[in-house]
Amino acid sequence: MVFSPSSKDHGDQEHHDNAKALERLAGLVARFDSRGHKSSGCYADFIRWCGDTGAVMDGKFVHGHLASSHRKNEKFLLNLLVEMYGKWRDTLQARAVFDAIKRKNVFSWNTMLQVYVQNDRPRDAIELFRAMDLEGVSSGFGSDPFLATGLVNLYGKSGLVDEAVAALDRMRRGDRDVIAWTTAIAALARNREFPAAIHLFREMALEGARANNLTLLAALDACAGQRDPRSGAVIHAAAVELGFQSNAIVGTSIAHMYAKCGDLDRASAAFAGIAVKDSVAWNTIIAAHVENRRPREALDLFESMLEKHSSSFSSTPTVASFTAIISGYARQGDAEEALALFRRMQHEGIVPNHVTFVVVLFVCSHRGLIEEGWRQYGSMATDYGITPTKEHWDCVLDLFALLKNRGGKDP
Repeated sequence: MVFSPSSKDHGDQEHHDNAKALERLAGLVARFDSRGHKSSGCYADFIRWCGDTGAVMDGKFVHGHLASSHRKNEKFLLNLLVEMYGKWRDTLQARAVFDAIKRKNVFSWNTMLQVYVQNDRPRDAIELFRAMDLEGVSSGFGSDPFLATGLVNLYGKSGLVDEAVAALDRMRRGDRDVIAWTTAIAALARNREFPAAIHLFREMALEGARANNLTLLAALDACAGQRDPRSGAVIHAAAVELGFQSNAIVGTSIAHMYAKCGDLDRASAAFAGIAVKDSVAWNTIIAAHVENRRPREALDLFESMLEKHSSSFSSTPTVASFTAIISGYARQGDAEEALALFRRMQHEGIVPNHVTFVVVLFVCSHRGLIEEGWRQYGSMATDYGITPTKEHWDCVLDLFALLKNRGGKDP
């Protein structure tokens, strides 16, 4: 039997009439309890329905009724209760039911493990998996691609990269789909195991698995972190072959990778190949020129962005771009250009943020512009309501030191 409420029942559920729902359930369970051999299936159908629909009150009523019945120790039904609580994200109650199961079977362990995986509880999942080993239980998760991929992800989030790769290796070859590979590559890149992530991408290609846009992003991130333009070019070629090079997200990642490797020409070419450039793409290529000490070219790009796309962008990326270019001039020691751009930013009505003022105060303190520094520090709080942070105070202390060295009085 599959539980399916009538139209009236459905209306009751829609209006969350818990009293009627519980009355219905009591009658339903009582009716099937009288037939004994059908009661287990009735419970199972109702437990599944409660888990899928989020009927918490009904589900807890089923649990309570089951606990007081002669079927309270049936592993099949208790496993379903664990699954039900997991779907409601109630991992504590799911674990309480799991712990109460006598002589747990493999399905019991795997159900609890899946609850932790689905609810992003990496430490709990790992501890449970290790407990399985101590109990001598073989999870068989290598034959369950969803659960195995979830473990790869959890190991990666916990920084256990060796275990993540081992979990991938334990999967059968035919079950290692693009999601499993991508999860493992991303886990390695996220934990700064860049060479291993790049190697795994190559291994994936050799095994014949077809990458998707998320795979490319993870691998490109690893190449950027490793400053490995040769491997980056291989992944770039894969993106072209798969038709992703003009995608805004992938194209931006390619440009970012080349910029991190110091190849602005290829970064610019990748940026030019993006079909529809969003604010992230523009800010990435602007930041690339700033980081590679090309602030004037960065300013040209910024002005081009404003001219072509200002109406479609919010002000937030504009602040970031202004600040990045001001920072670029500051790194080159060009205080005059940095402050001129800051004034232009204010003149155009762009509100500076706390990062902008850190850069401006840095410029003033390192170029000996004491009066300008004090003026900007005062403006930060009075005109923009920005509370000073440690970074601001460090620059202020530098201004104090300059003032004392020149024999001046405290402002």
